[in-house]
Amino acid sequence: MLKRITFIILLIKYLVVGSLSAQINTDNYLRQAYHKMQNEQYIEAIQSCNRIINAKPYLNLPYEIRGYCKFKLDDYVGAKRDFLKALELNPYSINTFNFLGILSSKQEKYDEAIGYYTKGLEYHDNDISLLINRGDNYRLIKQYSKAIEDYNNALKIDDKQLNVYMSRGAVKYELGDTIGAIKDYSNIIKRNPLLVDGYWRRGILFQQMGESEKALSDYNQAIKLKDSVSDFYLNRGVIYARKGEAAKALEDYNKALELDYKNKLAYKNRGLIYNSIKEYDKAILDFGRVLAIDSGDLLTLYNRAEAYNKAKKYRLAKKDLDIIIANFPNYDPAYRERARAKRGMNDFWGAEQDYLKSMKLVDENNKGNTRTAENNIEGGIDKEKSIKNHDQIAVVDDFKSKIEYSEITTLKGFIQDKNIFIDMADMFNVALAEEDTLLERIPYYSFDVDKFNRSNNHGDKVQLVNNYYEVRGLEYVNTNNKVDLITGEMQFEEDSSHLVFIRAILYTKLANYTSAINDYDVLLKDEPKNILALLNRSFARLKMVEAIKSMEDEFQVDNHLKPQNSSSILGAKKKTSFSNSKKTGIILDYELILNDLNEVIELSPEFEMAYYNRAIIHCLKKDFLLGIKDFSRAIDLNPDFAEAYFNRGLTLIYLKQEAEGTADLSKAGELGIYKAYNVIKRYGAEDLQGGERIADVE
Repeated sequence: MLKRITFIILLIKYLVVGSLSAQINTDNYLRQAYHKMQNEQYIEAIQSCNRIINAKPYLNLPYEIRGYCKFKLDDYVGAKRDFLKALELNPYSINTFNFLGILSSKQEKYDEAIGYYTKGLEYHDNDISLLINRGDNYRLIKQYSKAIEDYNNALKIDDKQLNVYMSRGAVKYELGDTIGAIKDYSNIIKRNPLLVDGYWRRGILFQQMGESEKALSDYNQAIKLKDSVSDFYLNRGVIYARKGEAAKALEDYNKALELDYKNKLAYKNRGLIYNSIKEYDKAILDFGRVLAIDSGDLLTLYNRAEAYNKAKKYRLAKKDLDIIIANFPNYDPAYRERARAKRGMNDFWGAEQDYLKSMKLVDENNKGNTRTAENNIEGGIDKEKSIKNHDQIAVVDDFKSKIEYSEITTLKGFIQDKNIFIDMADMFNVALAEEDTLLERIPYYSFDVDKFNRSNNHGDKVQLVNNYYEVRGLEYVNTNNKVDLITGEMQFEEDSSHLVFIRAILYTKLANYTSAINDYDVLLKDEPKNILALLNRSFARLKMVEAIKSMEDEFQVDNHLKPQNSSSILGAKKKTSFSNSKKTGIILDYELILNDLNEVIELSPEFEMAYYNRAIIHCLKKDFLLGIKDFSRAIDLNPDFAEAYFNRGLTLIYLKQEAEGTADLSKAGELGIYKAYNVIKRYGAEDLQGGERIADVE
């Protein structure tokens, strides 16, 4: 069934004219958020909304805009929370009821969606968007009479809504009213002969009714109006195939695949055509492609086995048929086809046994339900019994399935669809001030960092960062020169502690971790309670551990939830074994890092970065529960600690607590960690944490 939700977004017209009675800068931020949203700059729009919400949490509009942006980023959990908050602040907003219904429908909670639309109609009984959306949801739960009633009421308000005729026509067809359905589709074509959907939907209806020539005419017109839709050619190809016009069918299937190279049905149908015209090798290749897309399609596996037999590749045919019979031992055609393969292999006794078995099953099925076995095979197999690994055709390259990762270079559009490495956010350390070039975020405040900057007379300002990278090329030369200059200055300074600290930071950037640690040791010998030196020494020690691991190629990451810079936090596998001394060395290094962080926490128990960093070390040691505890403590100390939400969310998802993890990732995304939306899209839950009640919409 076509799942379509009508999106009629009533977006806050009075934002543009500035009718709010708020302060000028609030109006400006609202306009900025609105225009960024319109320009698909969803991440920046969310940040603008955050500023308004922090200043004036009683306004519902920022929650609506932020919820819409999260929805466009596929963060349904965060979007629903924002729209629920907007509803709490303004229980009469059409916008809010519409989007809560849309979100519920996206989660296949159709009754809940209908509840939101119904509640909205209590306040706005003539709102056409609420009527259409509720009708769509009634259709999805097969309450067709109620769906038609809503569509009829919507058309009474505005009979020019052609999408309503489209939906009503589909419902009429499902009720068996083919004449009424054709009338609705024809009405669309009459009102707008340039609207391709009218021809397309009517063509499908004619095709299902066996009116091939009428369907062909509609498909021709649809393709004339829009020649870039794969399914138009696919359906027309089916008609040509049924008419026995194999050449035309192949031409349409080829075009469909040119437009959509992963169109499973086009490969399957083209394979059947090749099989019928005795081009068995081409048929086998296409069936193999289908199986690469859907490894549980046993009917296609059966078709390939037939093609193997016809091509006299009996052993390959038998291998496919063995898989089918292992999963569906009552499927009688598989035994007949395997008997044929065994005869080709000169296994005449085995062929006789399979043939007798097939005859016995035919007899049993004739006495009972003759369709049971075939229905089972059409249903495919359990994903745990995947047949993909048994595919002998080299089709991987055809689908470009080699993962190509890319950097996020712009925050515009649907960044959740970018294929990027998903790393845990790195540890924080004190470094020379740098900015995130994609998103402006206010640096985290630390009293000790501020004190250092106020007392440092040498010009270099520092801040807490977690975007570490080793310098390369010209930057490496410049950094090395700066180290030399600082070393020279230290000879003339009575108190060179600030210079030693800056030099240690630069050594770390140069990946000269030993020198960095030596400098921190010198500082801590004179100032054992120097929190910043302790924090940075622990960071330098971690980077040294990572460098050693990387050079030895010790770990091979086997999934995408991998830690930054090759640190195996989530789900890494050993490739080779450490020697005992190396294992002991790594453990000792982790303990040294923990000792430094424990000392920081003892000296400054309210310093959230220390708990966050210690949580990462716990995760490195596979002590995930301790890691979650420390991430949580960091969040308690700083409720806007984006990286802590992100890392805790990743860890929870790794521990299969998807709902809780998704809630954390949603919060991280809201606070500016834009990679969170990639994780939500790929691994997240689509429901609120713990299955909590959404709202009372009775």
